[in-house]
Amino acid sequence: LLFVNNKMTSFPVMSRRTFRGRAGPTDGRLNKHQARKRKQPKLKTAEKDTEHGEVDKITSPNEVEAVLIIDAENSLIQKSNEYPENGTEPFHEAEKEARCQFPTEASPADKEIKHLLLRIKNLSESISLSSAAISNPETWRNNVLNAVRNCIIEWRAILDHYELNEIQIKDPSLATFLLIQQTMQCGPLTGSNPGYFKRCGSSVAKQALVFLNETVPTVAGANLYFTEKQSVTIEKWKTAAARAAEKDKLPSKSQFKKQTGKSKHGKKK
Repeated sequence: LLFVNNKMTSFPVMSRRTFRGRAGPTDGRLNKHQARKRKQPKLKTAEKDTEHGEVDKITSPNEVEAVLIIDAENSLIQKSNEYPENGTEPFHEAEKEARCQFPTEASPADKEIKHLLLRIKNLSESISLSSAAISNPETWRNNVLNAVRNCIIEWRAILDHYELNEIQIKDPSLATFLLIQQTMQCGPLTGSNPGYFKRCGSSVAKQALVFLNETVPTVAGANLYFTEKQSVTIEKWKTAAARAAEKDKLPSKSQFKKQTGKSKHGKKK
């Protein structure tokens, strides 16, 4: 009995529905013993023939054995396993041959080449991030020309000490040329084209000419294994630098501001 507004009533108390567990949206459509039960996925079965002609079912890839194939001459040929014991796919024949030709342990020459490439990469990044700081000709000579010269000396020493094949020569030779090209396009030589000496002044042109003659003295560049086109490009830079050095001119107004930090009238920018 309940008292509502001081009056006795005989209506039963309606309790709130209690939820237990995590109900799913489709529980009402399933039987009670199947509600919220996760079904285990069935493995795909493969079949193989045994020696007695019976068929066995294989439920795991690791259980697949080598298959015997009879050729035209009634000889048995054992086919390689599709799934080896370690669970990895078999290597291709070309990859096996490549692994035999190039062992995992690096040779001393490969280690030297790796060190050179890393050194060239770090120097190239440093030049790219210091474009404003190396605009001064003296800073450009000390921090860029000398550093690049040391890299070229190291590459020439590797060529003199080891007998390298074409594959080993290709990457460091190209990296060395690109580093020289970057040197001819940074600092006081910053511009759209490398080796442009008409605005930098005769002093910078002389420094560049000395650098090119010391690092790449031969016409063909055979000692550094440059291509014919690369060697011709370097010779063009030498010719342009020699012409600019002979004229004995001051740098242009824009280049003078970059190199000295002030205008030709003596005012700082």
